[in-house]
Amino acid sequence: MNRAEALFREALPRLDALREKAPLVHCMTGAVSVNFCANAVLALGARPICAEHPAESAEIAVQAAALSLSLANITEARDSAMRLAAGAARAADIPMGFDAVGVGASALRRELAERYLAEKPWLIKGNASEIRALLLKSGRSGAGVDVGAEDRAERGEGDKILALARDAAALARREDTVVLLSGAVDLLTDGACCLALQNGVPLLGKICGSGCALNCLSASFLALREGKDKKREALLSALLAVTVWNVSAETAETRGPGSLAVELLDRLSRITGAELSLRFSGEEVRI
Repeated sequence: MNRAEALFREALPRLDALREKAPLVHCMTGAVSVNFCANAVLALGARPICAEHPAESAEIAVQAAALSLSLANITEARDSAMRLAAGAARAADIPMGFDAVGVGASALRRELAERYLAEKPWLIKGNASEIRALLLKSGRSGAGVDVGAEDRAERGEGDKILALARDAAALARREDTVVLLSGAVDLLTDGACCLALQNGVPLLGKICGSGCALNCLSASFLALREGKDKKREALLSALLAVTVWNVSAETAETRGPGSLAVELLDRLSRITGAELSLRFSGEEVRI
């Protein structure tokens, strides 16, 4: 058994625990994806609340068991609400995930990202271009909210995957957190250990909000707080979220992105630990 498999087995009981406890998760994401994200959290077995009015976001954040933040489709009002929620969550030691959607697309998003990183999220998520933009604090990168061609790594491209793994690990070490770099191969690292997770289907990239939903599912598992080590909690939570999401996509009966979006929710609600164990594909990357 490799290290990725061992960590997966450690994380797996959280699926049943989440369905039993149904934790409340504060999901603050863009208008283009919020409905899909809320339905994904519900299908998994948790309970979403998507409050984003600045006058209530902090109050809601401390009632929830976890907070999920995203730069997707950012507005001035939601930025204000998210900053208040993030500050309240950090003060109350509530787990927080941050999705750096499109951070390389504009100076505004890069400025906002720095503010959210200062709130010490337990998990940072992004594609390869977004993670590099955070690491290098650089100018424009990527293609809107999509990964740039120069940063894309496909399965089997070992040298490219290793370079991305090292970038993700460097960011994790600098921010003292866990980083999830999503792509054809999902890379998950706490700065010391890095896992390459190889489930999933390319069609997921054709569904608006699929990445945002993954961030919300990671927060849902973080809400369980089964241990005291924050980084280990984030690593196990994101590992299980990625596996649940990607295996649900692999086992969905679909004719295209529209039917996959619907079938994903159905599969998410029915996926079992046995199915996940049978299909899990992951290994450690030596960084």
